Amino acid sequence: MADDTRIDPDGALRMFGVLVGIGEEIDAALARVINIRSTVVEPWGDDEYGRPFAGQRELNAKDTLEGVGTVADGLIDLGDEGRDAINEFIRLDAENGERLAPDN
Repeated sequence: MADDTRIDPDGALRMFGVLVGIGEEIDAALARVINIRSTVVEPWGDDEYGRPFAGQRELNAKDTLEGVGTVADGLIDLGDEGRDAINEFIRLDAENGERLAPDN
């Protein structure tokens, strides 16, 4: 059964490029946060309130930063893979068009 599925290669390439850009921006922001945290010895404070809070929240903060990194990497990978797929689609479409051309 045939359908009317269409792909806008230029639009898809732009969209996947945007995903890569967002992932790179998130990754850069994450690097800045990690750098700032590395310069602060006790970010939650070293008083009677800060130490218990750190004990409760530091692992969550590290897990969150790791999760943000995973999301950034995922966006970059998705964008790269998507662009590769669209470029392959363009290549195959051109190749098939040449094979089906009336003069072949």
